Amino acid sequence: MHFRKSSEVQATAALLIGGLLVSLAARQLINGLLQREPANRLGSNGGANEIKQHIFFREIQWPLIRCMNPPELDVPLQLISKDTNSEAQDAVS
Repeated sequence: MHFRKSSEVQATAALLIGGLLVSLAARQLINGLLQREPANRLGSNGGANEIKQHIFFREIQWPLIRCMNPPELDVPLQLISKDTNSEAQDAVS
């Protein structure tokens, strides 16, 4: 996904449209990852460890990550698929 926004704030705001409640830690993580200057991005100095140490991931036990179950979703995931055959049929009809 590529953003053509004039600032990191606008890029972050573009991600958070729709009235979603997003924690401060999540906003800080997103902002850190979307810094325009690569040298200022989260992880540019300490690599993956710098990202894993971010407050957003404070409850993650990284050595045990492969054994953990993901948390339950508050809202069921809705998968959307396009049936290209039915669209083609509609166009022909």
